[in-house]
Amino acid sequence: MKRVSKMLAMLSILLALVMTGSSCIAQETEVTVLKADFSSHTGVPYFKRQNLFSVSYSFGLGGDSTSYLKSVGTLNGLRSENMRVDLSMGNGGLGKYFAQGTIDNMRNEFFALDMLMKKLYENGTAMYLSYGYMPQLLQEEYGTFRSAPCDYDAWERLCYDIASHYRNCRLSVQAHEIWNEPDLKDGKGKKVFYSGTWQEYIMMYDRAVTGIRRADPFASVGGLSLAFVNYFPSGDAYAFFDHVKENGLPLDFVSFHNYGTSSYRKHVDIMNSWLSSYGDTFANVGLHYNEFHVLDTNGVTTEKASCADAASKAMAAIADLVEMPTVTSVNWATWRDNGEGLNMVGNKNGERYAVYHAIAVYNDLPVDRVSTTEDKYISCMAAANDDYAGIILYTRSTKNKPVTVEMNNLPYQGNVNVYVYAIDREHSSVLDGCESDELACIEVIENVPVEGLSWTGRIAPRGIVYIRIVPVGGEPEKLPVWSIVNGASIAGGTASVLKKEYYFEDRGTTRFSEFDLGTFTAWAGMGGEDKGTAKGSVILGELPASLTVTPAFYRNGSFGMNAYLVATYMDRDGNEIMACRFTCGENENVGTEFEEGGEIRLVTPEGFDGVLRLEYGIHDSGRDAAVKFKVRKGE
Repeated sequence: MKRVSKMLAMLSILLALVMTGSSCIAQETEVTVLKADFSSHTGVPYFKRQNLFSVSYSFGLGGDSTSYLKSVGTLNGLRSENMRVDLSMGNGGLGKYFAQGTIDNMRNEFFALDMLMKKLYENGTAMYLSYGYMPQLLQEEYGTFRSAPCDYDAWERLCYDIASHYRNCRLSVQAHEIWNEPDLKDGKGKKVFYSGTWQEYIMMYDRAVTGIRRADPFASVGGLSLAFVNYFPSGDAYAFFDHVKENGLPLDFVSFHNYGTSSYRKHVDIMNSWLSSYGDTFANVGLHYNEFHVLDTNGVTTEKASCADAASKAMAAIADLVEMPTVTSVNWATWRDNGEGLNMVGNKNGERYAVYHAIAVYNDLPVDRVSTTEDKYISCMAAANDDYAGIILYTRSTKNKPVTVEMNNLPYQGNVNVYVYAIDREHSSVLDGCESDELACIEVIENVPVEGLSWTGRIAPRGIVYIRIVPVGGEPEKLPVWSIVNGASIAGGTASVLKKEYYFEDRGTTRFSEFDLGTFTAWAGMGGEDKGTAKGSVILGELPASLTVTPAFYRNGSFGMNAYLVATYMDRDGNEIMACRFTCGENENVGTEFEEGGEIRLVTPEGFDGVLRLEYGIHDSGRDAAVKFKVRKGE
């Protein structure tokens, strides 16, 4: 066994205190022992819902319009599924040249947005568009970008044109959100982004989603985009939901924002309560925290927002959000900023900061969660797939924390290599004085037997340690989450994901569903429930000649496994052409039976240019039972 270490031997054995400048860091001597059991799958999997947000002005508008190219290469390392970007029409943003000409003959210049979108896809991330604000052409007399439209027909036509353009370009926009923070007021009570009435916002949403869905029947649409959920009048929320329900409008998600750690759980509870009050009417509606950070914006600086202390705080929030299956996207503010603020990479040089590394580490952790023991001061996340395993340790303690992690029942034969990374004030944090912006590898253990594997070291104050276990021989190179192939946006190297759909039978449970783009795998699971249904679906375009789907189960020994998959081929307007149902379990008696590990082959009809909808689900299969369907290109 060869052991190479950059980390000093555990100083806790020798010292009670480590002096750093004028401060004293308490050094504990007692070693905490944690265990990860890789044969025990439990809880909500580690879905990759940690995404990005950047404002229009972070892309160098008004100055060097290509300044973001210095940073765009960092997106590959984050492996986020999407980035929310506001168009900021009428306010000098990326939509500056939309709605030119006259009401009856509008012209839209897409050059800047097209360039950005292609760069995002080429570097592994998809676009999430926020449709705001009001272009000058559609403003009332003496209006501003904050105004409601003077012509709702023209507003609908503009939204149609934007959605139609990207559908025709074969670039899949992952979400279409109507407006940004219509409720936000400044310290003097003046509305910041929207000056119209709430009824006008509701009508603006109505006409926008009508136009978008007319252009693209598979578009994921949503709204509200609230700055302060906990202060928003419930009567206004119900007015919005009533209008959507009564008029049969599409609503795939509702969006809202959070800065700080005091209220983000409460925001989710409020939104779930509003939606649940309508029974199953809004059971398909996901929650998007599409501006999120663990620090408040008051007096924030980049040094505060993206230092090592903030990184461990971010990891704790991610672990919390995993336990909220109705939250289907968390867009961290911000990848870049238009000034000193919450940016996770440097605006001028593309340097990666500590919060960047925290999100990248989480997104690298495999999805398949396994059971771990916990400690009062050290939290642990562990997961494994066929290629590698990972363990994330983090602490909010101000003390050095000695720890041993026992890795039991790893799903590999023979020997493994172990790589240990750290994010703390001495590693992976240029804002804390570290020389390099790389994720710091502090230890490598090569060619070690997998049986009885453990690691002993320390977690620095408010630090993060990431342990990566790879079978000797190496892991296959990961396909990018997104790429452009033959001019079209392709996810997981397989097909274009046009839309992900969810179903929440009961928003108070941890039953879950997800389609993970990086591994191109569908999941549905019982969470902490014995009974009930978990299901979801995904709509795929740019289909290969065939797909193979391989099911795998995590079983509860006291219950039978009841799972299903439905493959429906549809034309470009959403009309069904043919469907096949595959089932497993005593309660599933309609369809072709499948077995774990067997292959389901889906052949794309010759000359077909439509889409494939895969619906997957599980029901009444016992606590922690789950099914996953790996989708791959056919041979």
